[in-house]
Amino acid sequence: SVALSFLMITVGISYLAYRKRMLTSERIEGWDRLPT
Repeated sequence: SVALSFLMITVGISYLAYRKRMLTSERIEGWDRLPT
């Protein structure tokens, strides 16, 4: 159904956004650990 498809798309976008934010956070923390 259309509702189910819309729900799957919404969940997929939310998951990708969450993963991208986690990767960005790890990258920033890695930069903070680098010796200056």
